Amino acid sequence: MAKEEHLGYHPVMLFTITYTGKDPTDLGYLLHKHPGRPQTMELGFGRVQVFYPETGPLRCTAAMLLDIDPPDPGRGGTKSPGIVDYVNDRPYTGSSFMSTAISSVYGTALAGRCAKKQELADTPLDLSAGLFMLPCRGGGRLPKLLFGPLGYEVESEAPVLLDEQFPEWGNSPYLNLTIRGKVRLRDLLNHIYVLIPVFDQQKHYWIAGDEIDKLLNHGKGWLADHPAKALIARRYFKNLWVLTHTALDRLEGRRVDDPSPARTEKNDAGAALEPTNGARPRLNMLRLETVAGVLKKNGAQSVLDLGCGEGNLLRLLLKEKNFTRITGVDVSPSALKHARKRLKLDQLPETEQKRFSLFQGSLTYRDKRFRGYDAAVLAEVIEHLDENRLDTLAALVFGDARPGMVVISTPNVAYNRIYGRSNFRHRDHRFEWNREQFRLWAERIAGRYGYEVSFADIGQVDATQGAPTQMGVFVQGNFPRSGSGVEPPALCPGALLDPAAGSGASQNHSSGALPAVEDVLRELTIRTALHHDLVIDEEDRAAALEIMSRFSADPRWLIYLPPAMSPCRTSSLPEFIEHPQEAFAYYRKAGLDRVVCEEKHGGARAVIVLCRSPETALDRFGAADGPPGIIYTRIGRHFFDPAEAATEQAILERLGKVLDCSGFWEQFATDWVCLDAEILPPPAKIRRLLPEQYAPVGRAGRDGLAAGIALLQQALSIRGPAAVAPAPAEKQRGHPPADMHVAAVLERFEQRKACLDRYTEAYRRCHRTVSSADDYRVAPFHILATEGKVWNHETHLCHLETIRRFMTETDPLFISTGHITVELNDQKALAAAADWWLRLTGFGGEGMIVKPVDFIARRGTELIQPALKCRGQEYLRLIYGPEYTMPENADPLRNRSLAKKRRLALAEFALGMEALERFVRKEPLHRFHECVFALLALENEAVDPRL
Repeated sequence: MAKEEHLGYHPVMLFTITYTGKDPTDLGYLLHKHPGRPQTMELGFGRVQVFYPETGPLRCTAAMLLDIDPPDPGRGGTKSPGIVDYVNDRPYTGSSFMSTAISSVYGTALAGRCAKKQELADTPLDLSAGLFMLPCRGGGRLPKLLFGPLGYEVESEAPVLLDEQFPEWGNSPYLNLTIRGKVRLRDLLNHIYVLIPVFDQQKHYWIAGDEIDKLLNHGKGWLADHPAKALIARRYFKNLWVLTHTALDRLEGRRVDDPSPARTEKNDAGAALEPTNGARPRLNMLRLETVAGVLKKNGAQSVLDLGCGEGNLLRLLLKEKNFTRITGVDVSPSALKHARKRLKLDQLPETEQKRFSLFQGSLTYRDKRFRGYDAAVLAEVIEHLDENRLDTLAALVFGDARPGMVVISTPNVAYNRIYGRSNFRHRDHRFEWNREQFRLWAERIAGRYGYEVSFADIGQVDATQGAPTQMGVFVQGNFPRSGSGVEPPALCPGALLDPAAGSGASQNHSSGALPAVEDVLRELTIRTALHHDLVIDEEDRAAALEIMSRFSADPRWLIYLPPAMSPCRTSSLPEFIEHPQEAFAYYRKAGLDRVVCEEKHGGARAVIVLCRSPETALDRFGAADGPPGIIYTRIGRHFFDPAEAATEQAILERLGKVLDCSGFWEQFATDWVCLDAEILPPPAKIRRLLPEQYAPVGRAGRDGLAAGIALLQQALSIRGPAAVAPAPAEKQRGHPPADMHVAAVLERFEQRKACLDRYTEAYRRCHRTVSSADDYRVAPFHILATEGKVWNHETHLCHLETIRRFMTETDPLFISTGHITVELNDQKALAAAADWWLRLTGFGGEGMIVKPVDFIARRGTELIQPALKCRGQEYLRLIYGPEYTMPENADPLRNRSLAKKRRLALAEFALGMEALERFVRKEPLHRFHECVFALLALENEAVDPRL
């Protein structure tokens, strides 16, 4: 299973209305949809098909089948695309799509108009409505809570498992709902229009102030009296409190001064701030006011807000004239952009602009711009860093910047019980501390850097659990200092940083000094030995700084990142998108005679750096604590979650024993090694995608299509149109309705259902139960570097043979990679290699990698691709979506462009090799780090991540 490389898919949604009465086929008049004329209507996001699966003498049922378009399978992406743009690209928004479809297709009925039978439209009728595959966030009580007070009899199916084979994945997020009552059709449609988006709390479009009018219009006559109206408004507006309260005020007849603000502030849990209106302020505002009060009370005049986000604290500080110098710093370019907009910096008077500044910075890079402030604030910041990087943060803030006062606030994890939470308060939190943990850390840091620390609670205090937020105030003995902008004292002894080591400074790579931010944010041009000079633009550098600061492992360990790998060209064989013959043709055209084909195990790529002893880790990598090694991903993140640290350590220890017993260290005269490997199964954060993404897609697709097939078969079985006069056609926005051929739609749905079944089998094969290191397998395939040597001059066959001899023959944790050598001018060898690939992929295997025999291959002076991947047909279903093999999806894929991906692969390969060469030559940290940083910056380029 590839790392996060899979495509989103939205289920078919079904909405049925059944009328029971004296002449039930009158439903055709009320809906303006003739029972004898199935219709298809194209909308901007898909198509709606309306047909009647039941037209009996006592009951008539109209079915609306909403088929939402998946993302264009051949699209290339935008700047800095992520796989999230392709994974469930419209996640859980089926409800708002259905509301839009109801408005478009049944608009006249929604308004309560029926020219020929207006009296019937105004009469309560025996109606029932069915909603199939309705995304629901909130549990089984929600249907009755929403529809019960409106007089409906409510039935909803008990939750079904995401996958019967894996009950531990939990229940499906979808439900089937039926409501019944004696009600006017217009009321039924308006109730459904308003309430079904409430089930999933999502909208597929931007929510602005005009959404209030829409809610009040469709809720007229019933919403104001609904006992759950506050819940309905809150979920309808996705927890945007300004819109929610404005709507509630208007519902209850209260005066509203500003009805249309489209954005609100956010607290650390992602919920919007409520306007206080004299009431008790919400926690985030209380926290910010407390911090501002501490700064003011202690006489701080110059303040550095580290991790300023969108500028909530900065806005408070700007109101206080005693703060003569205010600076906001954040690593996120988008957060700074929002801060500039929200603070209206271009509208500030000149005197205000002189005392205020914003810039991008990092809490894991030395930055001389942090120096010279009276106070620094880290409000709800430290918990967004990996806990093992807090010593680096402390060295930067307390040891290098050394403001007179530092204010740090962070959540108290014990208080989460009061909130009824068992997890962290925000999905980006890496840890949360209780009061004792925070106190011990703060006192240790204060003692190390010569500060005194005091503590305070913020928010309502529980006698047992404390307050929701805890704050530490660190003060130097000579604070407050007079004036602002004063140079700080000399660097505190014991800090991890070397203040003299600026850009280009001469320093030993193992001294422990971290790179300076100016080394990577300056104009960056990397000269590589393998490739031409690479220029990294400003936007890509800014994106790389955010990734390196927020997500990556300690940069001292990151001596190499693997390059992107291009797939082979699209196959000329009609049944395949990728096939080995295209890879063989590429290398034959490049003038090569032989290639190596290596099996892909279906795991995730990892880099393993291992030292023989802690002393080597300290000397060569500046790592004073922790295990003498690391395992990280292709983009420099820890391979294992913090909860799996013991697994990582066990793998490193076992690898060390294997290398000890095999004599590897002595054979190659080294005390450390860097390996390129595949680890299977993928780590927990990737395996979680199975129940979180793949299984919901599979369940929704299978069940939605099955329900649609059943209704279509029922409609097809009806003999002849109903004996009623044609109803007038509904006026549609966009394309007019077209006749629907039920048999053709049914055939297509059956084909799609078969694709979903194969997709389900594909992701089921990826499931592995993991409880310890014994459940993993590690397949090294490159020895990248050892002391004094980069192994890029050895052939791939040498790499694989050395790995077999020294790493994979004693411990079952470490496995060899199957491979064959192929003569490119031997047709029998080519056919045998293709057959081997078919066997590897026949049961859903990932495929293989085709490489030149030489690690570095050239055509003349031109560097050629170091590897091409060739993935199997069923595995690609996890990449391009369940239905990628259907002609309407496969044809655009055949036009996919590989040129940019291949340029990127060559540039990244050259950078990775350059980083290793510089490290092996014992150049300073900033020298090899700039290559790794540049490689991460290139990952920001707009390239389809599915390639």
